[in-house]
Amino acid sequence: MTEHPPPSTRLSDARAPVRRIAIRDLIALAERGDAGATAALTAHLARERDEAALLLVIRALAKLNAQDAAGYLARLRDDSGSFPAVAHAALLAHDELEVRRRPPPPPPDESLAPEDLE
Repeated sequence: MTEHPPPSTRLSDARAPVRRIAIRDLIALAERGDAGATAALTAHLARERDEAALLLVIRALAKLNAQDAAGYLARLRDDSGSFPAVAHAALLAHDELEVRRRPPPPPPDESLAPEDLE
């Protein structure tokens, strides 16, 4: 059986398909609670240039509720040089993180009658 380098090492490979596989491996680790994998994905956002790889990372970070990634996502969203799909995914992911950061709404006031809400 061939031994593969760890996913975080493969993120620096010159070949985009190798990096995409490494990203998928890191996502799997992060979904199992590996904080180091989530941190590696977040840090990798600033270095990645492949559109498909960026989309993988962005969508995963939103799903993982990686609040530390919000600044990176905002920069990708606002960068006029970003691929349109990447900018859009970054916008959606940033908004999702923003919503999750907000406190929950207060419970409805049971003393109000429906006609008081009009």
